[in-house]
Amino acid sequence: MLGSPVSQVSTNNQQQVLAQGCLYQARAYKEAQQFDMALTLYGQAKVAFKDIAKTRQLVLALSEVKGALNRASTPQAADDEALRQHIAEVYFERAQLLGKLGDAHKAQASYKKAQAWGYEEKQPASSFPIALRSVSNASTLAQTVPSASLSAQQKSALVDYLFEKALLTLGVLEVSNKPSLFLVYAHDSNNPFHGKAEASTSKYFIHKLSKIQVNLYSDQTPMGKKYSGSPEALKQDGKLEDIVTNQLCLLPTQLREDVKPVGKVVVCCSEVLGSYLKWSHYQGFYRELREAYRHDREKKDTAAIREVVRKFSQESKYKAGFHHVLTEMAFLQIRAEYLKDHGIIPVS
Repeated sequence: MLGSPVSQVSTNNQQQVLAQGCLYQARAYKEAQQFDMALTLYGQAKVAFKDIAKTRQLVLALSEVKGALNRASTPQAADDEALRQHIAEVYFERAQLLGKLGDAHKAQASYKKAQAWGYEEKQPASSFPIALRSVSNASTLAQTVPSASLSAQQKSALVDYLFEKALLTLGVLEVSNKPSLFLVYAHDSNNPFHGKAEASTSKYFIHKLSKIQVNLYSDQTPMGKKYSGSPEALKQDGKLEDIVTNQLCLLPTQLREDVKPVGKVVVCCSEVLGSYLKWSHYQGFYRELREAYRHDREKKDTAAIREVVRKFSQESKYKAGFHHVLTEMAFLQIRAEYLKDHGIIPVS
């Protein structure tokens, strides 16, 4: 007989989100005509749903799958029936896909499995309760799990899973022009007064986002030509000039031919960044940079901006509290002032 579900609510919830995520991704790839990837994900969905069935002791007995009457006469919980339908759908849609790929033998075997799990032709495949069509709807998937039943660690695992799946989708998209993204973050500080930099967050984003088709930049990523001043100037402040050059892409308009504004900016919030922004000279620094930007925008130059950064980073009155990430934050304020769609995304 069909057994009762084992009472492992939080584990079952997590498993179900993972299984439904695989099924959603499989359908998305099938719609995109990427059948090989879809087939792999259907296989993962099948394994995930059957793991849930095993946990609930929801197994098929041959004497109970010979006909609808036998199945109907077996008492079932609503959750068990829904799970059975999901497994049946996975087998049926997988069979359809195998048919398209020309594997008639495996397709027939998968059809039989679908029937064994109770699939009926009148049952629409679209009965899957989470009909996500874009990455922006992924939050709906997470909302199907009662948050009170999950620990913080389990919630984190689910978020990581959904993020990975979104990256998987984005990674296979073919785009003519790669989007550009700049990562703003505070580096680790030796002064405990500033708190935690959460550098692991920025490293996580750099690692994950490098997998998709996006041009990823930071203050450490070379952009444009290197500073071309005199040897003496290069020795003294060439590094500073190169950092500023890398940061110019955060501004709303292009000031140099070889540095274009990025489309999106991810700001990794942290205690250190918040502490830096309390610098007593920050507002004055921002105002001077804004005026310098207006001047340089008319001249199609960056000399005024560089002079302001040099002043606040090197003069004794200011340099003790100066950090290069503050230039980026000031540039973002200017960006938000001039662009309605500024593309700034804070994360923590």
